[in-house]
Amino acid sequence: MQHIDTTADIEKLQAAMRKEVCDNTALIQVLTDPKYQDPRALHQLKTDYERKTNNILAEQIASKTDGDFKVALLALLWGPLDYDVYTLQRALFSEGIEALNDVLLCRSNADIGAILNKYESTYTDSDLVQLIASKVDDSLFHLYNLILSGNRAENEAPAIYAEIEKEAARIYRLINGSSDDPTTPIVNMLASANIGQLRAMSIIYGRNYGKLDEGISGKFSGCMKETLLRILHFAVDSGDSDLTGLCNALTSQRRDIFIYRALRLYWSGARRLQELHTPSMRNRRPMETQLIYRLPNGDFRELMIALIGEKSTST
Repeated sequence: MQHIDTTADIEKLQAAMRKEVCDNTALIQVLTDPKYQDPRALHQLKTDYERKTNNILAEQIASKTDGDFKVALLALLWGPLDYDVYTLQRALFSEGIEALNDVLLCRSNADIGAILNKYESTYTDSDLVQLIASKVDDSLFHLYNLILSGNRAENEAPAIYAEIEKEAARIYRLINGSSDDPTTPIVNMLASANIGQLRAMSIIYGRNYGKLDEGISGKFSGCMKETLLRILHFAVDSGDSDLTGLCNALTSQRRDIFIYRALRLYWSGARRLQELHTPSMRNRRPMETQLIYRLPNGDFRELMIALIGEKSTST
């Protein structure tokens, strides 16, 4: 990453917060500038701000803002790894399975390794694996333990169709077998495959046996069903999965989860963001694709539009 001249932006931030009523529009303009979408660049802005002003940017913003707008800005300043760890800790002690899945599902082995290391260095008296084991049942813990072990196929690993044909056939036999047949092999296959392999699995299974998501829904229940369907949904159509997650968070009045999901999308880069706003998505789900524009007028709405709203093709 090239060094950024942050001087003008620091001056804008100072001017915004010197006003009797903070200029929140200016905060949004600076902190969501495309040059700061890379968390390393925003970290440089924070460091430069502290060096030039002898003030900590997050503390000043916290003193000048409030509500969900404040929560979202501070999370943005934390950056993805610190916010992952904060959300993971909150999930373990209050939020439950939904936030836990937000942090751990559909992540690369590198992401999981970084989260584990950061968690252990932040909460030195906690054993993450044992904490998760104490919060979920044995079958769900088996799934999370597979994820935490970092043995998922890397994204570069190919989808070998002959092997996936055999796995699809095995999943079909287990789904349609007796109630005494083990379901652990299904969990193992879905948790260890990468996105391309899962997408191929869904296609092959659908061609030979019917919809894989319907098979999973019929075989599993509760949190395990929800978790496996989420893994599969993201692999098959990440844009639709992301949109569903944002809509569910808003309709259930979970602004904290909505903020986490919005920021994860923002940090994931332009390509994943654009999947929310494709013509196909707008045709399939016209109301949902406009959800952030239907938020109540105010600074939080403007921040969300700046972060995950539709961008021009030049950005």
